Amino acid sequence: MSTCKNCQHEFDGNFCSQCGQKVITRRLTISMALSNFFSTFFNLERGFIYTIKMMFVNPGKVVREYISGNTIKYTNPFRYILVIATLSTLLTVSSGVYDETTSQMNHLMGMDQLDPIEQAGQLKVQEQIATVMKKYLSFVLILLTPFFSLATYLLIRRKLNYAEHFVMNVYSVGQTTIIGIPVTLLFYFFPSLGVFAVVSSPVIMLAYFAYVYRSMFGVNYFIGVLLALVAYLLTNILFVIVGIIGAFIFYALSGGIPS
Repeated sequence: MSTCKNCQHEFDGNFCSQCGQKVITRRLTISMALSNFFSTFFNLERGFIYTIKMMFVNPGKVVREYISGNTIKYTNPFRYILVIATLSTLLTVSSGVYDETTSQMNHLMGMDQLDPIEQAGQLKVQEQIATVMKKYLSFVLILLTPFFSLATYLLIRRKLNYAEHFVMNVYSVGQTTIIGIPVTLLFYFFPSLGVFAVVSSPVIMLAYFAYVYRSMFGVNYFIGVLLALVAYLLTNILFVIVGIIGAFIFYALSGGIPS
């Protein structure tokens, strides 16, 4: 009989029947910590790498099993997207890809054609936005996920509630972020492809979400692309509406809406 070090429950076996804590009798060592990390992270039968693999092979199965309670094989969706978004942000910002892409987009929008005074003002605003974006880039996609989930919930009920749509989209957004990492690396080695990197992001997202809908709901790929496109547009509309409402509330609470 063992006593759980986490919840003090008494049990037989290698795992606590109350909270799932593993029985550990040896003192922690560096080799033991590394072994636990690699067995958890690189396990091809369960965990992070397994979740990545299965989100490529059969995303519908991952979502269906997770929302039905079969969660032990898969990384928690919120941990999944947080880890991936953080890694992607570190790569994008530290490699200089974000700054170079922003510079190329400014050129495409004709920023260098403005008169010096107006250009300086626009660049100052761009720098302020870039500073904030680089700081919170990993949270941008996470922030959009609730809106995307509402859009897919309104478009594709199919016996799924909002929370289940949310799980589906969290996993899917995480996976599209993984797919986008090679694009970032490609741009790092070939800076002239910056426009391609920007344009490819929504294309990758739409194509992968269409694949998810096909796997999850059994629709054909054309319908999947159409659903993904409408959900994408609806997400942006919802985000803008909430942003406008939030701005009105902010200005109202801070002393009135400016004229």
